[in-house]
Amino acid sequence: MKYTKEIKAAVVVIASLSLLFWGYGYLKGKDIFSHYNTYIVHFDNVEGLTRSAAITINGLAVGKISSIDLSKTHPGKMQVSFQVDSEIPITKSTIASLYEP
Repeated sequence: MKYTKEIKAAVVVIASLSLLFWGYGYLKGKDIFSHYNTYIVHFDNVEGLTRSAAITINGLAVGKISSIDLSKTHPGKMQVSFQVDSEIPITKSTIASLYEP
């Protein structure tokens, strides 16, 4: 079976677009091959916190900040969404706090 130039060009374009999509997501701090659980917390002050900042438990990086927005449900507070590796157990009694190393 002989492949035409159009089919070869289409395969190259599809592969290039897929690589571009994955690379753009990777540069934004999103890894499509990892499994994360997403959590939302509300803070009064998020000074110094940025998107893609590391989430640590006792110094071990286990996730990252995915978004920081104004809270619609809690006026005057900031809503922080973060992703933590799905293998890390997070219970209802877990306390989220901000600190600077």
